[in-house]
Amino acid sequence: METISVLFALTVAGGLVSLAEAHGRLILPPSRSSMWRFGFPTPENYQDMQLWCGGSWPRCRDFSVPQGSICGPVLYTVYASTLQQFIKDSGVLLLGYADDHSAYDCFNPKAIADEKHVITNLENVLVNINDWMNLNRLKLNPSKTEFVLFGSPQMLSLSSSTSINVVGASVNSSVCIKYLGCYLDEHLTFKKFVSEKCKTISLNLFLINNIRQYLTVDSCKQIVQSLVTSHLDYANSVLYGLPECTIKRLQLLQNRAAKLVLKWKSTDSSTEALKRLHWLPVYFRIRFKIACVVYKCLNDSESPIYLREVLSIRESPYSIRSISSVAKTLNVPAVKRKTFAARSFAISGPTVWNELPTDMRTIRDFTTFKRQLKAFYYKCAF
Repeated sequence: METISVLFALTVAGGLVSLAEAHGRLILPPSRSSMWRFGFPTPENYQDMQLWCGGSWPRCRDFSVPQGSICGPVLYTVYASTLQQFIKDSGVLLLGYADDHSAYDCFNPKAIADEKHVITNLENVLVNINDWMNLNRLKLNPSKTEFVLFGSPQMLSLSSSTSINVVGASVNSSVCIKYLGCYLDEHLTFKKFVSEKCKTISLNLFLINNIRQYLTVDSCKQIVQSLVTSHLDYANSVLYGLPECTIKRLQLLQNRAAKLVLKWKSTDSSTEALKRLHWLPVYFRIRFKIACVVYKCLNDSESPIYLREVLSIRESPYSIRSISSVAKTLNVPAVKRKTFAARSFAISGPTVWNELPTDMRTIRDFTTFKRQLKAFYYKCAF
């Protein structure tokens, strides 16, 4: 099957919120007002908890919330929560965060009638979405709407769809799109995504290296975690199952960062540097992220439904209390295509989860689980 995706943006056309009050402290990475708490040479600010929406004190707003407000994404998501119910009978999967949404559907590229039906259905859904937006003082922005087909080169060669009609505007198919900071290419190789990560990390390492002589080890470690590790970990679960040569590019940068923190030479052992800092290699950081997501899906009722519904606990045919039910061993669906299907969360999640020790899968506390999970992968890595 070939997956078709349309990404569209919501633009506010009217008032949303009359009053919004909230406060909090940004610590990962630390905000400018909180950096002094982590050893940075910035003025002490004991009012850093008063990060109110719109300033350091409550403000009444006649409409919307200020640009960059910490309340914006949450309030926008709540405001657009009824959109899913508006198109629930269409068969199209709708996912989104704040003003960035995406509609998904799939078809068999060998069946021309099936492809035309899916494209037509998706265009009708976009019309319905536009009607919903007009009723809710929002606007569908065709200029920010992107259309992409995901599939193998063989499947894409059979497809005849090169564009889609978005409320009267024709949007051509893209080779690569950016969605929530992640670059998705049509073959899902994520080469563009990894390349952009490498560019950003390399630049940050260059800048940190210029001031390294003025930093202590702890201060440098904090900066590296904010400017390097954060990019290594962001959306890294999509890199599961990629070729070793792709992951190696990120691993080399992590090795450079570790040696930079410790002031080691480039010829020194990268493995020893990672062990000294107690950092997991990129390969195990990917598996760590997936295992944490699976844990939340199995133990947190507020986890995303579209992730929970692809996980199922393996049940024993016997009436006795089996080890699988206690340890929550998951079913791993059988797939024929390892290039795409084996990398999906429905496969990678149960695979990574079942590799964990039995006693670890029965832990109730998430903090304890993460601590033991890191110790387990640390032992596997070194």
